[in-house]
Amino acid sequence: MIPSSPPRHAGADIAAVYRPTYQVGGDFYDFIHLPEGNLGITIADVSGKGIPGALIMAMVRAVLQAEARTNLSPKQVLARVNERILRDTQESVFITMIYAILDLKEGRLRFVRAGHEPLLVCTDSDSQVHQHSPEGIALGLVGPEVFACNEESEVQLHQGDMVLLYTDGAIEAMDQSSAEYGRERLIRRLR
Repeated sequence: MIPSSPPRHAGADIAAVYRPTYQVGGDFYDFIHLPEGNLGITIADVSGKGIPGALIMAMVRAVLQAEARTNLSPKQVLARVNERILRDTQESVFITMIYAILDLKEGRLRFVRAGHEPLLVCTDSDSQVHQHSPEGIALGLVGPEVFACNEESEVQLHQGDMVLLYTDGAIEAMDQSSAEYGRERLIRRLR
């Protein structure tokens, strides 16, 4: 269910890497072709590992794709996905996610961060890495009244800027001495 290759778009180079701990799991990313030349981009981490995580991931992915194709508001899309997750899963299931819509014509990225790792933007103009972490609670934890507090943010991108979406697996990976890779090291590498 993970895309075999990222989409090709004029004006944007898109790359993706996926290395699960097990053969299957609950982390996923996806690209959704949207109206008016927009591109939906998501990355998520489903609680649980192995087959149970993968099954929830498949359901979340299907619901997200259905909702995204009819709505160009990241916040509204995730609100609808949250309602379905609450209705169709057990209480102990939750999903962290970023859902973004990239407007390639305007160079604008609108996104909602539902309890996920911060979105990182490395600007070409000054090689600085900016962390974007608007308020947001994970999917599947709260009802619509509380979930409505999740913030939608916007980043204006310029030629040469780089955006990084990642799961906690990237920063919690450990070396042989059990030291985590960490976000600061990831930021240095991105720079």
